[in-house]
Amino acid sequence: MRSQRSKRINNIRRKLASLALESLLITRPENITYLTGEIELSHDRHDAALLLMKESLMLLISPLREKPARAIARSVTIKKSGDFVSDVKTLCIERKIATVGFEEENLRVSEYKMLKKRLAPIALKPTQQVVENSRMIKDEEEIERIKKACRIAVSVYKKIRPFLSPGRTEKEVAWEIEKLVRSKGAEGVPYGFSPIAAFGSNTSTPHHIPGNRKLKKRDTVLLDFGCTYRGYASDFTRTVFIGKPTDREKEVLAVVKKAQKLALESLAETDDPKKIDKAARDHIAKSGYGKFFVHGTGHGLGLSIHEAPSISTQEKTKIQPGMVFTLEPGVYLPGEFGIRLEDTILATTDGPEILTRQ
Repeated sequence: MRSQRSKRINNIRRKLASLALESLLITRPENITYLTGEIELSHDRHDAALLLMKESLMLLISPLREKPARAIARSVTIKKSGDFVSDVKTLCIERKIATVGFEEENLRVSEYKMLKKRLAPIALKPTQQVVENSRMIKDEEEIERIKKACRIAVSVYKKIRPFLSPGRTEKEVAWEIEKLVRSKGAEGVPYGFSPIAAFGSNTSTPHHIPGNRKLKKRDTVLLDFGCTYRGYASDFTRTVFIGKPTDREKEVLAVVKKAQKLALESLAETDDPKKIDKAARDHIAKSGYGKFFVHGTGHGLGLSIHEAPSISTQEKTKIQPGMVFTLEPGVYLPGEFGIRLEDTILATTDGPEILTRQ
């Protein structure tokens, strides 16, 4: 794994050279983890900063995280730090670094202003998606972790089905999913993505927040959840019916199933995410439900539950072997019901592989 991390680091260094940058200050937790190891970092405060330079890599870590970081981090020099900015400035002066790149998507305006003021006369240069673009193509170990996360999600779904009995609340079902995820070896659910359990008309809200609605006979149920295994996420959605579905529900389910199938078939023929999205979207539109498909057909996932590439009308990145993403068409009829099917997909040289196949 150390050699793999070295490859990642060298790849980022080559990108920096093409940007005429001497160094990059990395503050996004997932990007730090990607380049150093399985370090558990907080998403609501800066536990660490990583300074990538031409010849070295320095991890500045909070005293609260120093011990676990030293046990895990590889290919990096670790320095306990109570003031990342001061330490970055000292390092730059010592190494005669005049310009530092920073991740503009991961800094608030106030943080940027503070950084600019305190690092002067060292110049700051914004960068976009330098590490994230490398993260799109997963290596063998990353793929194995995602596959494990997918297997856990599928096994949890099989366990939760018998739990769906009339009288249960959405909150109860969502909490049971979280407990099952942990009981099967995952660290938990992905950061920023609590399980969705929606009943009845609540399924027509794509990202419904589970509440106290009780499950009734003949309800539609939408379950959308994933888990994180050794840092890597899975994502999985199924729509089920309590009792016999109506003719309209069966019709929409068939439309959504066919849309996902067409997207998958398109993936075997094209590397253009826009065309994959179009395959699903056109079928739903031709079936009369176009205005009720209100989101992209899929999104990438890995260290984050939502990352590049997207499967949408806006995505410009071509699909390549090693990319992992979802295919999740849906139809949402306001006040009635919604149906979404979602699987996690791995692009390979032999075609798409469904990682959440039941």
